[in-house]
Amino acid sequence: MDVRYQVFISSTFYDLKDERSAVFQTLMAMDCIPAGMELFPAMDEEQFKFIQRIIDDSDYYILIIGGGTARSHRRELVTQKWSTTTPSTVD
Repeated sequence: MDVRYQVFISSTFYDLKDERSAVFQTLMAMDCIPAGMELFPAMDEEQFKFIQRIIDDSDYYILIIGGGTARSHRRELVTQKWSTTTPSTVD
């Protein structure tokens, strides 16, 4: 049986758009299932709970970090997404 891994990709969106696209394309070429925030509608508390489930169901989590500056609310969102992965993936 072939295994297809789901990979959640996280970063600030606009300043790393090209990098995110390259990672998505690479994952698809590797027959993985890419997931990321741009696949979901606008964010609210219920939506974030849904996204947390997507993150929890993912086999891998990729955090793309760039050298530029992001708006503070985007940094906080990436930080919030990252903090949801830590408890479930660290033994």
